[in-house]
Amino acid sequence: MEDSKKGKKPPYNIKEKNEKQAAYRSLIRAELADELFDKILNLVVAEKKYRDPEFSAKELAKELMEEYETIQKRSKIQASPYQYVLSWFEGKFEGYNDLKQFMAQKEEERSAEDAASETAND
Repeated sequence: MEDSKKGKKPPYNIKEKNEKQAAYRSLIRAELADELFDKILNLVVAEKKYRDPEFSAKELAKELMEEYETIQKRSKIQASPYQYVLSWFEGKFEGYNDLKQFMAQKEEERSAEDAASETAND
């Protein structure tokens, strides 16, 4: 309180939260968004990368790519390379199909709401 009387600013800047729509959501497929969400969630939460102050999205992408490339190289000596990579993917991203179904359902609901609002506006 004394700082405001003397004309000094407080050491923090609190502003009202401004909600924005994420532009990338309309630019990528729902499947790709689901895949990226799963990968990020696994690396950040399961491996507790959020505790590292130096960890960034760029490093996350790099780690995922390195792991995928390693699996891809290992798959070449397998009887079925595709099956090897697929089994790795399903193990790494266990809830992928459930999330895809959930997001598809949400997309259908949103499309139905948009169609209903368009007909109401006409």
